[in-house]
Amino acid sequence: MIDQTRGILSNVTASAPGAYHEDVEYICVNGHYNKGQDITLDILRSLVSNNDEESSDNAATIQDIVVGLGYKQACGEAEVWGDGITPEVCGSLEGAMNVVLPGVYHSPLGAAENRPWYGSEPVLDQWAHHLV
Repeated sequence: MIDQTRGILSNVTASAPGAYHEDVEYICVNGHYNKGQDITLDILRSLVSNNDEESSDNAATIQDIVVGLGYKQACGEAEVWGDGITPEVCGSLEGAMNVVLPGVYHSPLGAAENRPWYGSEPVLDQWAHHLV
């Protein structure tokens, strides 16, 4: 399996397991942009089908599947929520203040008015005050 984090996740897990310190205040900020989709034969069939009667408003998109593949590499599950790159379960820490930002995407690359990222001005107002 390809490590989508280029070794970062494995390195942090190996070098700092259980690195939670009770005297440190942790703040985790997560985007809740899209839910990944696990790839199945039925989903593949629906994607390649040209028959509109078989398509559904709830049908998975190729983007959902690609996101799901990335989520699965990071946390072992495809059908979880995240910011399009990082699943919320990987960006949260038990005992921390976990801030979830609805509709927030991972990166400025691909960000748009309807797809803000963590650094978009209205989004910054939702989490940056926790750092002071």
